[in-house]
Order: sequence, then C-alpha cells, then structure tokens
Amino acid sequence: MSFDSELYHRRSIRLKGYDYSNEGFYFITLCTHKHECLFGKIKDNQMFLNIMGQIVKETWLEVENDKDVELFDFIVMPNHFHAIISIVGAIHESPEKEEFNAKAIHESPYIPNREEKCCYQR
Repeated sequence: MSFDSELYHRRSIRLKGYDYSNEGFYFITLCTHKHECLFGKIKDNQMFLNIMGQIVKETWLEVENDKDVELFDFIVMPNHFHAIISIVGAIHESPEKEEFNAKAIHESPYIPNREEKCCYQR
C-alpha cells in the first residue's frame, strides 16, 4: 500500500516566528520515505535493528562529537527515529537525562491498522 498524503496530512506544529536555529532542547522525529520499515522489526515488544538500523544508531551517536550539541534519549523504530537533543548554551543548568525519555512515546505496543504496511510482529 502506498503512502496516502491526504490520509496522513498533518498541520505544522512549529511555533510561528520561532527561530529553530536557537540554542535549546529539541524533540525530533525522522521518518523513512513512504514509511517503509527499513530499520528492523519489532517482535515480542522488542525492537531488533537490522544493518540499516544499526547505521542510524551509530550515526546518531557520532553527532555528540560536535561540541555544540548534547544528546539525550533516542529510539530507533522500524520506520522512524525519535531523539532529544540540546543545542548547548541555551540552558545553563542541564536537567538530568532521565527527565527526557524519547521511548515514552512507544510505551504501549504499536498496533497498526489493518491496511497499514508495518513490521510489527506478534
């Protein structure tokens, strides 16, 4: 089944007038083209990364080598990636990393609708 942009149309949640190049904390989500499951599979509520998923994970961890960012929690899912990143300098007292949990969005098992192509396996 191909991706239906009308079915999944979303309005932008970006704050109008906000300069996203500012320092601060950002929650990001990156999705695969046409929501294809390219990064691995979920089996028994556990994510198993394939080679492409491992590349996503390793590449993300290399971002911390940039002195201007600090990485917090992240999660690689079959067809998307969530992460919390801080562009250093905006917040002088850095909160504990446990306060930021990208996995929380996936605490309950993901159950796709009947027509959705996904890699979730029971």
